[in-house]
Amino acid sequence: MEPPSKRTMVSTANKSGAALSLDALWEILLRIPAKTLWRFRAAYPSCRPLFSDPSFIRAHAALRPGLILALSGENDRIHMTDLSGNVVRRISIAPQDVGVASHPGPLYLLLDRSRVSVVDPDNGAVSTLPIDDLQRRVGSSFEGSYALGRVASTGKHKVLRVVSRYHKRIEQHCDVFTLGDRCWRPVASAPLCVKFHIIRRHVATHNAVIQGVVYFLPHRTYPSFDVIHVENNLVCITNCVMAFDLETEEWRPTTLPGPRNKTDKDGELKLANLNGNLAMLRHSHDFHDHHWVEIDVWFATDLEKGLWVKEHSIRLKLPMLEPWMFVPDIQLLSVLDDGRVLFYYSGNCSSENQSLPEPNWRTRIYDPRTKSCDEHEQSYGGPIQSQVQVQTYAESKGHNFALNASFDEVDAAVYDGLVIPGGRAPEYLAMDEKVLDLVRKFSNSKKAIASVCHGQLILAAAGVVQNRTCTAYPAVKPVLIAAGAKWEEADTMTKCVVDGNIVTAAAYDGHPEFISLFVKALGGSVTGSNKRILFLCGDYMEDYEVMVPFQSLQALGCHVDAVCPDKAAGDKCPTAIHDFEGDQTYSEKPGHDFALNASFDSLDASSYDALVIPGGRAPEYLALDDRVLSLAKGFMDKGKPVASICHGQQILSAAGVLQGRKCTAYPAVKLNVVLAGATWLEPDPIHRCFTDGNLVTGAAWPAHPEFVSQLMALLGIKVAFA
Repeated sequence: MEPPSKRTMVSTANKSGAALSLDALWEILLRIPAKTLWRFRAAYPSCRPLFSDPSFIRAHAALRPGLILALSGENDRIHMTDLSGNVVRRISIAPQDVGVASHPGPLYLLLDRSRVSVVDPDNGAVSTLPIDDLQRRVGSSFEGSYALGRVASTGKHKVLRVVSRYHKRIEQHCDVFTLGDRCWRPVASAPLCVKFHIIRRHVATHNAVIQGVVYFLPHRTYPSFDVIHVENNLVCITNCVMAFDLETEEWRPTTLPGPRNKTDKDGELKLANLNGNLAMLRHSHDFHDHHWVEIDVWFATDLEKGLWVKEHSIRLKLPMLEPWMFVPDIQLLSVLDDGRVLFYYSGNCSSENQSLPEPNWRTRIYDPRTKSCDEHEQSYGGPIQSQVQVQTYAESKGHNFALNASFDEVDAAVYDGLVIPGGRAPEYLAMDEKVLDLVRKFSNSKKAIASVCHGQLILAAAGVVQNRTCTAYPAVKPVLIAAGAKWEEADTMTKCVVDGNIVTAAAYDGHPEFISLFVKALGGSVTGSNKRILFLCGDYMEDYEVMVPFQSLQALGCHVDAVCPDKAAGDKCPTAIHDFEGDQTYSEKPGHDFALNASFDSLDASSYDALVIPGGRAPEYLALDDRVLSLAKGFMDKGKPVASICHGQQILSAAGVLQGRKCTAYPAVKLNVVLAGATWLEPDPIHRCFTDGNLVTGAAWPAHPEFVSQLMALLGIKVAFA
């Protein structure tokens, strides 16, 4: 079939009869940012053939680099550089203000020739911010920190400026500037002294802006605006985070706790916006070899409660002049689509020592799967802009999900509820009228509907969210608003909202509440859930086998803790996806990183009612740890419920607690079980589970329904429906 011509595609998209030539409309559409086109595509079905056509996609991509890594000032030009170091665009800096249009896409702050400018990478517009009032109030010699963000309610961009000077004590002045206005507006000072520093021609990166809120760290030396001395050493306050709301133009009244440092390491702290998530970086020199830098990366999961998760620990060898002269500036840039972490550092000297050469900025990419940095370094002569345009979350292949019914045979009348998962599937399902008709049937009959992440695209396309309060993955917000929904911001990825028969959630992190709310919407109630459950975790445990029972038990109302030897609360365990794809054994792919919420070394096993042991590869090495074996033996000896699945029975075998028991496991673990003195129960089919006294065993993750159900029976947890 011959592909559609440009004229045919544009004519289809231009059905409204707009007075534009086809070539003009084509050129206009090519210059609209991809995110805006995606919204058009969702709202106007007639545009979809054009936006999906390969020729349009290629032409659109050719006009924009996709990932803008750097902005470096040189004479009267700004160089916009991609990840490979290629200059993809040069923007002239005119003496007069050019003006920057306010739009949803990213804008950039750049300090050049002692002035701060805002750059629009889409159209090359540059606007120099006024500084006359600043010079009059605090003089020409000052240190400053600037932050640029967009207010969602108005669509306007604002710049927060915090300028500092030392006069017996630190003085700080705060102002806000709205793009398009003529002057700065003074606002109240921060509750603590804001961390400040400008690296030559580059706005300091000690802040992060997320959803219209600017997050700052306090100054290490002057936390209360005065220098603190103890035995002639400067004292650093415990790390915390301050927040300024660009919409209200006020500082939030309380500081937020930073991540706890369980080691004796001290180091430089930085904040970063990594793909819409607040992250903190701590980097410090190796005490024994100053060529090596240790970098810890933490992500905030719940700022109000001070919950942070350490995602990465990176050890990096950096070139330098002399150890005592080198103060590296390291900044996180982005998480790439494949999960690798992009960051930069100053490659040869401290920018604080003005007698040394101009810093040479270099990028490195850290791969969490191999726990190593790439060997390739890309150098830049100018400073790297920290706001890169990575447009979405990382994606990798997951489990293969087996369907158990045929869509064309579905009768909505025989079902009590509908669940719509997220991911990328809703993007095309939202264009299928059969799917939309099914959703409308559930909605019209007032049956419970639960949708998570991008699933709300289908609800919007079906027209069932008009005047309904919803949340979703943040990227879905424009579509829900356009469909008439009342948007509720997902301040964390655990956010869930109920409005009548519709339950919506932001992401899989919110599954426990999501499931609980859906059960209630179906008329269900849970009893006997006041139980404390302990999960015994390890690196490369199976993804499903930890996540599904963990979140299921939380959804039932249990208190669930996950621990791993030699790790603390906030640390993460990488998981593995084991699947059955026709080979002689299971395949393995990288899974989610699983966040621990308790510390192994400080746990009190007597306070828990049951123990769950996931499978995967972790039990292979956990079975060699005497502490783990003692823990498992303690639960079994006391007759407390123990649920173990897949390879988890390797731990029970090593602990010597299977003698005389009847149990199953993944077939490859049969030898361990039999040699431990147990009677082997064949897992045929693979979803079979067995209970023997206080012990529940299963063969693999397809057995989760029976696995969780049998553990519930031992715990006395019941779910009843009216």
